[in-house]
Amino acid sequence: RQLPNAHLGGMGKAGNVGAGVAKAKAKATPEKAEPAAKAAAAKDGAKAGAVKDAEKKDDGKGKADEATAKLAEEAQQKLADDERDEKSRVALREQNRKIQSNGAQLSGNRDKSIARVGKFQNKLKLFKGESDFSGVEKDIDGVDASKYVSELAECMMEAAGTSMKLKELTAGVKVCTRLRATYDDFSDHLCRALKKAFEATAVTDLNRRRFLVRFCVELCLVECIPAAKSPLMDIIKELMDISATEETLIINFTIISSVVQKHAVPCFNIVPAKQQAYEEALGRPWVERSCALDSAMQSQLANLVVNAYQSSAAGLLQNAHSRLLEQEKVNSKLRVDKGAVDAENQLKHEQLKEAFTKLQATLATLSEHLNQPLPSPQEEDPNASRIGQGNDKKDDDKIEDELPMIWDDTEQQRFFEEVLDLKDVIPAVLLQSGKKEAEKVETAEGEEALAPKVLTEEEKKEEAEAKKEAEAKKE
Repeated sequence: RQLPNAHLGGMGKAGNVGAGVAKAKAKATPEKAEPAAKAAAAKDGAKAGAVKDAEKKDDGKGKADEATAKLAEEAQQKLADDERDEKSRVALREQNRKIQSNGAQLSGNRDKSIARVGKFQNKLKLFKGESDFSGVEKDIDGVDASKYVSELAECMMEAAGTSMKLKELTAGVKVCTRLRATYDDFSDHLCRALKKAFEATAVTDLNRRRFLVRFCVELCLVECIPAAKSPLMDIIKELMDISATEETLIINFTIISSVVQKHAVPCFNIVPAKQQAYEEALGRPWVERSCALDSAMQSQLANLVVNAYQSSAAGLLQNAHSRLLEQEKVNSKLRVDKGAVDAENQLKHEQLKEAFTKLQATLATLSEHLNQPLPSPQEEDPNASRIGQGNDKKDDDKIEDELPMIWDDTEQQRFFEEVLDLKDVIPAVLLQSGKKEAEKVETAEGEEALAPKVLTEEEKKEEAEAKKEAEAKKE
């Protein structure tokens, strides 16, 4: 009977031990599970990080591929334009070389009447471009204007930059080539007319002066006029005169940037770095520019332009930047003092910002095509960031939202800013009565000061005793 009990007791103890072991295991399991969970989480985090890195790489690769594709597309378009223009120039140059060899041909039955010649001249003055070329060509072949060759050249100059725009330069050069093929001395008259037209054009007339310079360059490249006798060198010297006023110099740099952008290689013998990038993007060499100035003239023109850029670009940009900063300070002060910027100062700021942006673009073009460093303006505050980024109106609205309101409402603003005259508020009767009472008080005080002092009986007795004591002391 005891054995079963003992056995049961042993079983009880074994059960207790088993339960303790189970509890110990249960306690130990979380302790071991926690590092395992951390390791698993770290592993998952590493995987997630690797996925993010891969996504970033893919994103960066995608952006790089997109930029490369965009550059290739831009290069392809630029190459097509240059090939088309060069092909046209080569054809015109061959025509001019034949004319130079064979001489002008004024043949056939031609109309010499003044009326017909006058109509022809009017057509040249209003020449627009390719759309008018066929009509003008018929008149060139059907009219004898040998007595009016200089007038024909001047008529072409009247159309330059007015009715005839930059995109129609080639059509203008074609007309001049046909006229040269008809009249022997047209080339000389054309050189003189170009110089006269450029000198007569105001320095502020950017569009016409730019057209005349580009027209002169094209005529030289196709050998319609000899480059050595042309006014091209004198024109570039005038444009690159750094002693000119700042406004004039900015206009001149804009004109030169147009020439450099189109003719860096044939006129200045400078291969822009961007053209090399285009060649790499396309995997082929650029179109050969066979229509070019001679090397001596290229060197002279390059020196003129590069020296002017190096001497003046940084100063022009810094001055424009400083003017913009000053106006921004004025506008900020107005916002703080008055709560808003008046229309005049806002317009001035917009004009200065636009001028600064245009100048930056002009200098960037020159820098890119002359392979020169682009200057950057220096901030007055070294900790200041940028200027002129983003939409002005949005920036102004943001600044106004951030600034604390000075006045609770317009009534309070009027109370502090518009000082009232008390005479307009207090009735005149009250002001006059107060003035009279003050005058009465002043009069009474004056009379009291002048009247003799009256002594009381006690004061008289005290005064008498004091006299007696004084006499006794003397004795």
